[in-house]
Amino acid sequence: MTRYEIEPEKLAEYQELAKAEAKRAVKQEKGVMGMFVTAEADNLNIIHTMEIYKDKAEYDKYIASKDYQQFQEKIKNMILSKHTIENLPTKIVLTDKGTK
Repeated sequence: MTRYEIEPEKLAEYQELAKAEAKRAVKQEKGVMGMFVTAEADNLNIIHTMEIYKDKAEYDKYIASKDYQQFQEKIKNMILSKHTIENLPTKIVLTDKGTK
């Protein structure tokens, strides 16, 4: 999980880039199981991401990828602060509610 503070005037551009990268990664990167990007309701330029990977090797592979590196290059000047918390999985439950 990562908390980003984004420059307010660059927020719209960051949101588009983050959305595109999350969709691309989940679709194209075998070990990326999910990516969630949210904003705080009262501070829209505070972004929280949660990324789920198959395992540590797949995470390492993803962050070393050309696409991820290009994404990071595009957003680096938009970020005012960044705080990452590494979580260890316990049990993840996903449902199909609302899909039937």
